Amino acid sequence: MSAARIRIVASLGGARSGLPPFVVWSGVAHVVFLAALILVPSFRSKNPFPDNPIVVDLVAAPRPAAQAQPPAPQPEPAPTPETARLETREPPKPKPLPENPEPVKKPKQEPKKTPAPPPAPPRAAPSETPPDETADAVGDAGGSITALEGLDSRFAWYQASVRAALFGNWQRPVLDGLVDSIDVRVTFEILRDGSVRGVRVSESSGIPALDRSALRAVADAAPLPPLPTSWRGSGLSTACVFRLHPE
Repeated sequence: MSAARIRIVASLGGARSGLPPFVVWSGVAHVVFLAALILVPSFRSKNPFPDNPIVVDLVAAPRPAAQAQPPAPQPEPAPTPETARLETREPPKPKPLPENPEPVKKPKQEPKKTPAPPPAPPRAAPSETPPDETADAVGDAGGSITALEGLDSRFAWYQASVRAALFGNWQRPVLDGLVDSIDVRVTFEILRDGSVRGVRVSESSGIPALDRSALRAVADAAPLPPLPTSWRGSGLSTACVFRLHPE
């Protein structure tokens, strides 16, 4: 490759150019730079590598040492059997038992005597006439009902139960100025099953309110207790007196 020669002639003196100095120097610098680009490759050697190259082996650098960890605490050694014996107190030895211990005698307990139950009262034979229900009338200070007609003393218990039912349903009227007792007689028939029919006033008291209260008492008390089994007949025609007392 032939080297090119460039001749640069710079005229510093003489007539002044009309360009500013920095423009002139800039042009000169560009020309020099262009010449260097052309001339530098010609000075390079054809063999860029030397005849006796030096071979260098690369060795890996050693790894940094691992950060040392603090040693783990060692467990305390277990106490040996001898040490444990020294630290443990021996329990006191039990007292020896006698060879032939005498058995403990338990006091004899006498069996408790259970008091004998009192003898049961003798049962009375079944009767249709209890002795405590033979009153002639049932009532209180305000009024009363006399015994049923047509029954004897054998059926006194039945009379008492019927009169109690009648008196319990009798709503007595309030009469102002009543001085003496006033009676009203009511007649009715009791059938075998206790149902009632034919209720009527046979003797009036003269006060309608008292008569109506007596009729209402018989109607509200029905059905009455059934007739006794020893009663003969399909029904009982009877009557009773409702008596109102002055308060």
